[in-house]
Amino acid sequence: MGTANAILPPSTVWGFSATPAANTPASHFTFNSTLFAQKPLTNKRKHDEPDNSYIYNNNNNNNNNSALPRNVLKIRKRPKVQSLASKPLPISRIIETMDRISLENLVTTLCQHNPGLSNQISALTPAITVSSALECLRSKLETVFLGLPYKGDQQGDYAYLRVKPAIEDFLAAFADYLEHFLPPNESQLSNSLAFLDSATTLLWRLPVWNNAINNHSKKVMFEQLAQAWIVTFQEVAAASATGLGLGYEMWVQKLRMHHEITMELGVAVEFLNNIFAN
Repeated sequence: MGTANAILPPSTVWGFSATPAANTPASHFTFNSTLFAQKPLTNKRKHDEPDNSYIYNNNNNNNNNSALPRNVLKIRKRPKVQSLASKPLPISRIIETMDRISLENLVTTLCQHNPGLSNQISALTPAITVSSALECLRSKLETVFLGLPYKGDQQGDYAYLRVKPAIEDFLAAFADYLEHFLPPNESQLSNSLAFLDSATTLLWRLPVWNNAINNHSKKVMFEQLAQAWIVTFQEVAAASATGLGLGYEMWVQKLRMHHEITMELGVAVEFLNNIFAN
């Protein structure tokens, strides 16, 4: 063979050529990158690498627990719950759950069974004022008008029967307050006259019914009201050496005005005329 004597250039296992290139200095060697190519890394853990995460987490937990006090590490016992005893409500709780009507009935029943309680309650409760009494009467009168039918005859028997209980309640309260503000139970004559003036207005505001029988209770109350005016002006005359003082002329005019509207207070007006005549 003609080429048998040709000697191939030896090569090293490190990927460098022993014979330098023509234009390359002898001191440089060509680097073969294919020999140093690495396989891509995978996410799979090799079998020969132990998993130390459990040991690491365990060590961290032990270190954290060692820093806590011993009493925290102990199992906390549930506190004992005090035993509850069944018992009725206090009187104050019972009263605060009652409405006004129920409370009124309760106090009234107690006073009926124990008459001495009436004086104690009267001594402990605040004094009734003219404004508070009139407010109560206005509320009861409003109940009368709210009970009237929306349609039909509002002065007939059917309408009267609808509001009869409310009228009776109003007149009963009217009589009680009327007697309360009469002298000498009411020491201030100005309070007596102020109540009489406003109460008279409330009384003639009651509905007038077609049936005269249904107006009877209102007429009777006007008779009592006229007597109340007379009693009050008698006290006024007795308190003044010269009869009616100039300060009470306003109340005289108010009484005459009420009579002109209702024509039910003639007896009281006649009494005043006799006083002026003398």
